[in-house]
Amino acid sequence: MNKLHRTNIANALFYIPKPAVILLPVLLRGLTVILTGGVRAWFASAWVDLLFLAGIVFYVLLRWNGLRYRMEEELLVLRLGLFRRQVRLIPTENISAVTAVRPFWLRVFQVFLIQADTPAGGMNQADFRLYLSGKEAARLFQNQAGQAPDYPVEHLYRPRNTNILLLSLFTSNSLAGLLLMAAFIRNLGDIIGRELSYQVFSTLDNIGRLLAFGIPPAAAVMGYTILLGWGVAFLAEFFRNKNFTAVRTSGVFSMYRGLLSLQNYSVQVDKINYIDIRSTLFSHLLRLGAVYLHSTGLLAGRQDIIPIVPVVTRQSLEEILKELLPEFSPAENTLAHNPGALFRFIGDALAAVFGVGAAFWLVQAWRPEWLRFTLYIALMALLPCIWLLLVRLLDYRTAGVARQGDTYTLRYSKGFYLHTVVLPRERIVSVQARQSIFQLLDGRCDLFITTYSQGQARHRLRNLELQAAGALFGLNLPPPKKGKTK
Repeated sequence: MNKLHRTNIANALFYIPKPAVILLPVLLRGLTVILTGGVRAWFASAWVDLLFLAGIVFYVLLRWNGLRYRMEEELLVLRLGLFRRQVRLIPTENISAVTAVRPFWLRVFQVFLIQADTPAGGMNQADFRLYLSGKEAARLFQNQAGQAPDYPVEHLYRPRNTNILLLSLFTSNSLAGLLLMAAFIRNLGDIIGRELSYQVFSTLDNIGRLLAFGIPPAAAVMGYTILLGWGVAFLAEFFRNKNFTAVRTSGVFSMYRGLLSLQNYSVQVDKINYIDIRSTLFSHLLRLGAVYLHSTGLLAGRQDIIPIVPVVTRQSLEEILKELLPEFSPAENTLAHNPGALFRFIGDALAAVFGVGAAFWLVQAWRPEWLRFTLYIALMALLPCIWLLLVRLLDYRTAGVARQGDTYTLRYSKGFYLHTVVLPRERIVSVQARQSIFQLLDGRCDLFITTYSQGQARHRLRNLELQAAGALFGLNLPPPKKGKTK
């Protein structure tokens, strides 16, 4: 049996206790000694703290010394544990994704954080997670590529910086909400902001006056704080996606990105669960979209999904997909809802609109003197409801499903996004048909399609014809009753 190797010393970082575990006992003991005996007594007994910290360092080094690994052509072996040893054996053919992350502070040491995961892995942590040298990391990626089926075409895609900027705006989807909140705060300041300005935000009043431009200072400070927070999030997303490169080699799809923290992702194409072409209300009207890839264990946060094509035009998007992932080409709808299904799409959005109106009417009837305040609150609450209503109207126009060989294309909306999902048949876990009382009358149903995921990945298709949907997905459904419409 081949010898297990000691890991890089950086792996000791896995075993460092949380700061509260280390610092809290030291701080409590020091505070107690100072209060009872003074500062001099604390200095005299500082050796106790040093001994405690040395014990933690010794424990961390022992745990690190017990962590060993071995990489073979067909197997990854990981041994861990101090008092109770555990050995993990991971066949390389079962690895769905390998990620390599190198933050700026690790570049000096030429060390990568490598994570390899299988569909059976846990949600909170990868199956194989180690800090490795560049040589060992490259070997692991090479082993995974060797396990993939042969696909002779190779393609490389590098988007422009403008596409990266658009992707950062697209993924920072809180922009609209933050702008809405900033506008809300500004106008709310016109209504009740003067009292807030002088009583609650008195310490920030001078700054607010410099930046307010006619807005009440309290509202200005809050609005600028919100926009500053979004700006930081946008820059972080831009730096994360800088130097974006996607590569298709053999049966492996790889992606590289990052400016301060370099990130490499490698996924076997036959382990991809699905791709998701997303668009918002505005990007759909401008015929723009972004492509996301879903594969188990892809990200450290167990999110499973990552952008692989930044925001581009629909025509460019289709061309890029044909080069990088020709197995996941979307097809035109072959089955869609009936024209009379409009309310199934916009019902909840309409309910939200009328709910806001009813709440405004009740508050106004109860406190008529609050008219200006409640009217403004109601108008601001209506904006996201109307936005959702418009998204659902677009969903009504585009929703449907298609099957091309063993690949399905699903079109639906979820929240404020429009989705076009392309998935292989073997990645489907279950298909559930659900009927309301009204759908029972005309033989319609909502389909809920669950796909492989470490989280929950479920897709909903509204108001499809029951028998046609069953035939499309191979469901054994009872025949329609006599007198019912198919």
